[in-house]
Amino acid sequence: MNRFYTLFIVVIVVFLAACGGKDSTEAAEDNTRKAIITTSPATSITSSSAVVGGNVVSDNGTMVTQRGICYSSSTATPLLDKQPYIAAGAGTGAFTVTLTGLKKDTRYWYTSYCISKGGGISYGGHLMFIPEVTIGENYQGGTVFYVDSNHQHGLIASASDLTPAPWGCPGVDLLGAMGFNIYTGDENTDYIVTGCSTSGIAARLCSDLDLNGYQDWFLPSFKEAQELYAKRALLGGFSNGFYWTSTEYDADNAYQMSFSTAALGPASKNNNNAVRPIRAF
Repeated sequence: MNRFYTLFIVVIVVFLAACGGKDSTEAAEDNTRKAIITTSPATSITSSSAVVGGNVVSDNGTMVTQRGICYSSSTATPLLDKQPYIAAGAGTGAFTVTLTGLKKDTRYWYTSYCISKGGGISYGGHLMFIPEVTIGENYQGGTVFYVDSNHQHGLIASASDLTPAPWGCPGVDLLGAMGFNIYTGDENTDYIVTGCSTSGIAARLCSDLDLNGYQDWFLPSFKEAQELYAKRALLGGFSNGFYWTSTEYDADNAYQMSFSTAALGPASKNNNNAVRPIRAF
């Protein structure tokens, strides 16, 4: 009887031990099980912000308690416990966050992450973007309407026109003010205000302008005026009349542009035309 009782106790202990070992193994599996997540390319990139995100494509049978983005400007492999992060809810599916306060022309690396129940952390791929100025962005005193191919430089327009004004100094040939191309309006303007002392002329109104903390405004050149016209709906505030360019045609005429028909041609320097100042960055 005692031998039978002892054997029964041993069987029960072994059975419970076996059951307990199985439960411990399953618990360990739950603690190490990780979800599957991918990282999405950055969009809506500006000089100081970008939209980034990811997608928890599978929770792998566990619960995703947090997901988000971690990012860095100093390491190509940002990690959740070492770099800044922004959480974006929980569960599976796609998500986005907006990074702000970024520095222009600086490399930023980022990765998506998610935390599963039990503490397991999954990361998506590491991606990189560079904040850059974009057309339509409010930047350095006005609105960007032209950006060159490397996104390092461009042109900015003020939000409104100045007082209509003459081009000035008919009969005076200002040969230095004949630049046609992008980035020649500034030099044209300098030649005009130096060679024509008349007050209230279009170029001088631009040159004397102190707007939103910037004092380097100028009258757009021929091709800069064309870019203004092409982005007129984006910029707003234009009339349908004629606008002066800083490009001289001859001693008595300078180029004007119709913001009704897009026609560019010579007009008397005495004409009172609309004036929209621009600046370069």
